[in-house]
Amino acid sequence: MIEFENATFKDFENISKLNIDESSKIFEKYLSYKKYDDHQSYRIISKSGCSSKMILESKYGQEFISFK
Repeated sequence: MIEFENATFKDFENISKLNIDESSKIFEKYLSYKKYDDHQSYRIISKSGCSSKMILESKYGQEFISFK
């Protein structure tokens, strides 16, 4: 089904093979999960200042480089 850890609201727009009642129950579980996770679906915690090179709190590593 849907992995709540990587899901966004967009993933719940049209869940195939489920009716509206079943979809809403899954969405309710997702909202409960997000409440438990401090609602951090889009927040990235920085351990340094904002610049092109940052130290982030992440399970994928710590140092990230961004160029626009």
